[in-house]
Amino acid sequence: MNQIKNIKAMLTAITAIFLSACTAQAVIDGFSYYSGNGVNYTVPTTKIIVLEQVAFTSGTTTANAILVVNGHNVNFPAATNGLYTLPKPLFLTAGTTVNTGTAGGTLFGVIIDPSDAPLFVGGGSSLEQVTVANNTLTGILQLSSTAPSRVIIQSSTNLVNWTYDSSVVVQPGSDKSKMLFSTQVSGSDKFYRAFVRRNSNG
Repeated sequence: MNQIKNIKAMLTAITAIFLSACTAQAVIDGFSYYSGNGVNYTVPTTKIIVLEQVAFTSGTTTANAILVVNGHNVNFPAATNGLYTLPKPLFLTAGTTVNTGTAGGTLFGVIIDPSDAPLFVGGGSSLEQVTVANNTLTGILQLSSTAPSRVIIQSSTNLVNWTYDSSVVVQPGSDKSKMLFSTQVSGSDKFYRAFVRRNSNG
């Protein structure tokens, strides 16, 4: 009876971790930087800047509404004279330099650890048909859409330190909105979580 209870408790914990994957704790800090007259900001070592908005200095013309990334100009379609939200967040890796050209302006976004990047490009998901039989955990990860996605699995023994776990097998399901996962659970107490990451070419 105790063994059955332990399996049920483990299954409940594993299910909870998978369901909370997209809201898992992460190292995320707000980011804002005023770049006056082409002054560069360099992304710190071991960090990623997720750039979301740019506010050019009042009076900036269309010709001067420029974001400069590693010395390359990114022209904006029109002068904003206010807050401009990028259609998609721009991921700037460690060592990348960025500024708002000679017009000057302020950059807004968040600064994150590379391991937390999947949280910003993920899609919604939920669990179905999670079972433990013959020391094997199996289940279905129901995705929010049929858009091409990659599922990244992490495991932990203490819910604090997480590592990518290649022992969890993930395969396509009956349609593009489902993924099947399975892993051996005999002799080890582990928690699992899944990041659903949209493919960049999808």
